[in-house]
Parts: sequence; structure tokens; C-alpha cells
Amino acid sequence: MAVPNMRRDSTPMDLSMIRRRKSAPIHALTATLLFCIVQLLTPHQASANSIADSEQIQLKRASNDVLIRVDGWESETEWQDATKLADFRSVGRDVEAETTPKLETTVRAIYNDKGVYLIVQMEQDESTFVMEHSVHDGGSMDRDHVTIELSPSRGLEHFFTLFLGGSKRDGTYDSRQNQQTAWNGRWYGRTAYNGDGWSAEFFIPWQTLEAELGDGEQVLGVVISRQIERISEPNRVVSSNHVVVRDIQPRQVISLAPFVATNVDIDRDSASNQYGAEVFWRPTLDFRMSAHVLPDFGTVEADDVITNLTVFETLYADKREEFTEAQQFFDLSSTQPSGIVPFHSRRIGDRPLIPSIPGAVLDPSRVSRETDVLAVVRGTGQHGDWKYGALGAWEDDTSVYFRNVTGGQPVAISVPGREFGVLRLRYEDNGSHRMSLGTLTTIRRDPWGGDAFTYMFDGRYTNADLRMVVDSNIYISDVEHGKTGFGGLATIQLLPKPGHTHHINILSIDDHLNLNSLGYNRRNDQTTISYLFSHTDYAPYLFRSISTGVAVSGIWNSKGERTNNSISLSRNFLFYDFNRARVSVSFSPGFLDDTVAYRVEKFRTSNTYSVELEWATDNSEEFSYSLNTGYRTSIVEGGNFSFGGELSYRPNDSLRTNFRLAKAFRDGWLRYRGSGRYTRFQSWGPKGGASIEYAISPRQALECELQWESIHGKGLEFYEVPDGSDKLVSIGTASSELRDTFAISQVVFHVRYEWEITPLADVSLVYTKYALGTYLKDNSMIATLRDQLRSPTREDFALKLSYLFGN
Repeated sequence: MAVPNMRRDSTPMDLSMIRRRKSAPIHALTATLLFCIVQLLTPHQASANSIADSEQIQLKRASNDVLIRVDGWESETEWQDATKLADFRSVGRDVEAETTPKLETTVRAIYNDKGVYLIVQMEQDESTFVMEHSVHDGGSMDRDHVTIELSPSRGLEHFFTLFLGGSKRDGTYDSRQNQQTAWNGRWYGRTAYNGDGWSAEFFIPWQTLEAELGDGEQVLGVVISRQIERISEPNRVVSSNHVVVRDIQPRQVISLAPFVATNVDIDRDSASNQYGAEVFWRPTLDFRMSAHVLPDFGTVEADDVITNLTVFETLYADKREEFTEAQQFFDLSSTQPSGIVPFHSRRIGDRPLIPSIPGAVLDPSRVSRETDVLAVVRGTGQHGDWKYGALGAWEDDTSVYFRNVTGGQPVAISVPGREFGVLRLRYEDNGSHRMSLGTLTTIRRDPWGGDAFTYMFDGRYTNADLRMVVDSNIYISDVEHGKTGFGGLATIQLLPKPGHTHHINILSIDDHLNLNSLGYNRRNDQTTISYLFSHTDYAPYLFRSISTGVAVSGIWNSKGERTNNSISLSRNFLFYDFNRARVSVSFSPGFLDDTVAYRVEKFRTSNTYSVELEWATDNSEEFSYSLNTGYRTSIVEGGNFSFGGELSYRPNDSLRTNFRLAKAFRDGWLRYRGSGRYTRFQSWGPKGGASIEYAISPRQALECELQWESIHGKGLEFYEVPDGSDKLVSIGTASSELRDTFAISQVVFHVRYEWEITPLADVSLVYTKYALGTYLKDNSMIATLRDQLRSPTREDFALKLSYLFGN
């Protein structure tokens, strides 16, 4: 019998399931080892990165004891002899439409065994400056900035951005050239103003780069891109260079970052101090290791408010530094279709599985909100064309309390902590035709929930002109108390000419695939085929650009029944004043729905369609706003109408306020109520928020945010599916005596203060108030919000101090 892939907290576990697995899944583990051995023994011709075939610039080497103060000014004498990088071009998104820039940009660079220094001088009239201070990796990209991209011949591509005013942004590029800003590196940067424009100075230590560097000649791809927000010509200026550095002799790095954190649970009237540390060790430039001992997550940013009333789990992004740091090697979510994530670090430290005890009731006031993590250890490295990585994590035991129904003392159960492991191996050939092969293995050891092993084998091919990309993945899951599951994915991306993209996706997973032990798959038993075409015209009449997208998809189950399908068309318009408009329409022919009552029952739906409209003004202006509205017909009867808006006010470069409000009305919302019964609801509910961001300086900021969502539903009509039929049949309308009603309201109030005292020390202070209610006070949304803010479900205060010792 298939095990539905439902929300992981929906099924209690019986105590009779407590046992530890005695053996690993030999067949799947053997497949992983065989894959690695075959790749290791297969002869591959060594090939350098394709940048080595282009014109190269020898970078000037400086003394290791050179004293350059990173302040944005070109005041040191060493800059006079530095290598000059040139050949800037103004480009739009259409890279074939290049012009000579009207404003001058110059770059000088030098290096030594410590790292590479760069300074960018940019001509620009001060009246055209677009500046906004923000926290690290925060704020909009629609402001003046300069970015340095470094691509070692054997290593990960990094980018480092300085905005006008000194705010910073950094990250890496994944295999699809998507930015991953979760990576935070240790580097230095400052900006300065002058009479003709502004300048940006960078120092990027070699130890920050995840690359193989050392003796001999090394080739680096260096791309400098500058965005000038307020000019009429193409506002992006780019210079691409291939530079050579020689005989880098970096020293071994070992650093210790102890921290102390105070967490106050105001709701439970308790406080605790926690002490932990982060240890970083990099004996060579091609290997690094880190360990987080007793990590504290009290200052982690709160999740967005999402009310989910479906059987499918909401996938929240992990915002904990211990897992986002250097995680791009393990995180493959950007290369997967929606609903598939081979490794989801949020599973580590998640709320424990709670057993059921006959005659006892769980005490919700003493349920752990999450599981304490004892340690996280991670190591990554590379050797030639091979990259490898391993991650391990260990949880602490958790105490769960039950109240005895017949009286007596509460019963305490100690839920054993879980153990997690992730192994990643990848081979890359970065010649003219790029190819990569890899494998990812995840392991969960759980005495109560059962052990689980998952495997993924992935491959990618990119042709010489980068106009064709082919990806393929194989998934295997072996979960205790379940059968071995399999799945496969193939995607093809074609770019026949600039501005045109074709994307074909085929995904097939069987009835037993379950990646949710340390990953995520939304559901199983499906075959999906989808096609997306996108086209962008960069020089249309009256517009800066017009983008058009056409998407067609179909989903079938293992019986060949079509369980979903759609066709959609969307157009995005960018005006010359940077205002934007969007319109989209979609149509879905009737299909056999098995998601409302997830794989328990299914019924035939009606044809549906939707229309969405959106308008947004330039968000770099002092005032900006956006409006959106949409209508979608229901799969049975009625429809869903929604509208919303957002207003932003930025009175100066350091302060931005934002207000959001939306409301949705439904009279055809079908929900499964169990025992073969469905209810069509009429529902309404507002969703709003307000935020204030004040950047005291480029390294010190205060953020305050309120999020609120409420839904109120009233049953209108009851349905069932007769035996032997796939048609949903009405069995009566609701009355005052027989009616399904519900109300849900969620509120999160979050205040965060961050201060990066130096690149070695930082302070975080966070206050969080959270409330969840299943009521509507005085039939008023405002009264409900006020009541929840006064009586929250959870209220926390956390303070964290950290300092980095070492070289």
C-alpha cells in the first residue's frame, strides 16, 4: 500500500515502532559506491577552464607586507603601478547590443599571497546618484552599484557587490548562473565620493574563495559590472577579463568564533544562556572544514506568515547561518522542478516526531517548538576536476509531556535525538563543452521514526556556445517501514538566440519515492511533462522591454489518468520611466483531481481559467506602489477574486517603510472533510504587513516587521463522490443547524538589530511575538489582530554576541 507523502506532523507514531535499523540498504549504497568507482577509473582528458584560451592579462604582484587601507580612496602609491583592466562596454540584457559607454569606468588590480585588491573609479554626475543604505544582502538592486565576479579555473564562481554608500552584497552562482546570496564571505569593501563621481575599493582574501589555488600559474575570470540607475542609455557597464596570478602561497587558516546568547521566553517566563562556538579550518586552499558546536538559532529571521490548509507541507527556506554558509554545494533546489529538493537542511533541528500513548493527552504548553542541535560539522574540498563534501549533524534528546486522562502525575517521554549525514561528490569538465556528473547521499538515523537513506545521481551537459543545457537526475529513497522508491528527471534548455528560451521538463516518480527524511518532495506517483517558451524584446516601441512567456504542462498518475494540466500566457512590460505592468491568463481543461482528498478519493473537475493584472512603479523613487488583482474560477463552482496593493516610502537614503494589504474572496473553495465528504466554502480574509528598515550605517541596521493573515470560512454546500463514479455530487446545502465554519488568524511581529562592529565581531538582538488563533473576536478582523498582539502564543527575546579569533 502506498504511503501518502503528507505533512510530516500529521500522523502520530505508535511506541511499538521504537527500534533501530540493523542494516543499511545494501543495494542502493552499492549503487552509489559503484558510480563513484566507475567515474574515478574512467580516463578523462584534463582540460583547463575555457577562459584559459582567451587573451590573458598578467596581474601585478605586490609585496605581502603592503599596507593598503580599504577606504574607497586611491591614495596608496601601490595603485600607481597596479594592472589596469579596461574594455568596458554598455550593454542591455541583450548582450549583442553593445555600445561604447559615455561615462568612464577604470579598474586597477594587484595581488599578493593574502588576496586580490581592486579599486573601481566611476565617472558620474552627483545629481544622478541613486543611493540607499541597507543591511548586508538586503535592499533593492535598483540603485547604483558595482560588482566584481571572480571565476577561478578550478573553483566556484563568487560575486562581491558594493552599493553607492558602502552597503554590501555577496554570494555565488549556481550551475544555472542563478545568484545564491546565502553564502557570506569574509572580505572588505568601502566606497567614497569625489568631484567626478564615486569609487569602490575591494580586498578579497584568497581564503574566502572556494577554489583550488597554489603553485604555478592560475587563471581567473574577472568580470566587473557597473549599474548606473538613472541614465537613458543602457545602464549596465561590463568589462570581462582573464587575469593570471602566479605562485600563491597562502598560510594555513584556523579561526575560532565563540559566542554567548541569551534567550528569554516571555510566554513561559523562562530564560536561558547558551554558549557555543564556530571553528573554521582551512589547511590548504582546496579544502575547508567548519564545526558549529551548540549552535543557537534564537536570532534567526522569522518565517513569512503562510496559512496552509492543504495536506501538502509548506517549504520554508533555511535562514540559519550554520546551514546557509557554504551550502551551495549541497543545495540543489535551483536545479530541480517545483516540489523536489534532494537536501533540505530545515529538516535538521525540526520539531521531533511525537508518539501517541493510549489514555494520555499531549500537553501542548510543554511541547518543544524545535529540537536542539548539538553540533554541525561540514567539510568541502576539491582535487583537480573532482569536488567533494560531507555534512554531519546531531540533535539532542527532547522531553515531551503527556497528561493522564484518568488523573495522576504527568507522563514524561524522552524522544531520542536524530543523526544526519550528507555526502556529495561531483566531477566537472569545464572545457569548451562542459560536463558534470555527481551523486548526493542523505542519511537519517532515527530510533523512533526509522532510518532513511536517499540517493540522487545527477548529470549536466552544456555545449560550447552555451545555447543548450541538458540535465538529468535519478532519485532513490529507502525509508524504513516503506518500500524503495524511484524517480527520474530530464530537462533541456535551448537558447537559439538572445532573448529566446525553450525549456522542456520531464519528471516521473513512482508510488513510493519519499525524500522527506532529509529532503522534500511534495507528492509522489506522478509523471509531469512541461514546456516553457520565453521571449524578451529589448527595443520595442514605447517600452524598455517586453517579455512574453508561454507555458504548457500536464500531470498523469501511474494509471495514466490526467490529474492536472494547464496552459498559460503572460506578458511583462517595462516602461522607460521604470514602471512595470504584467498581465497573465491561464486555462485548465477538466481533469481527475486527486489532491483535495490526497490519493484517497478523486473526482472530475470542470474547466477553469484565471486572469491576473499587476502594476508597479519604480521602487527606487521616494514613493512607489504596486497594485494587483485577479480572478480564478473554482474546480467545481464559483470562483476566487483577490486584490491587493503595496506602498513604499523612502524619505532618505537610510530609511524605507513598506505597507502591504490584500484581500481574497472565495465562494467555491472545496475542502475534503473526511469519510468521503466534501464541503464548498465561502471564505474571505485579509493579509497585511508593515515594515520599517533603518540603516544606521552600512554595517548597522534596525528592522521592524509585522505580518498578519486571517481566513474565515463558512460552509455553503456538501458533496460526495458515489461509488463507481468520478463525478462530485451535491448532497445538500448548509443550514444554521448543519454548517462547517472555521476561522484562523496568524500574526508575527519581529524586531531585529544587527551591528557588524568589524568583519570579526557582530551583535544581534531580536524580539519576536507570534500568535495563532482559531477564532474571530466580535466578528471583527481588527479586534482579532488587537487581541492576538496583546495575548501572543509565543514571545521571545534573544541577544547574541560573536567574535572571530584567528587568521
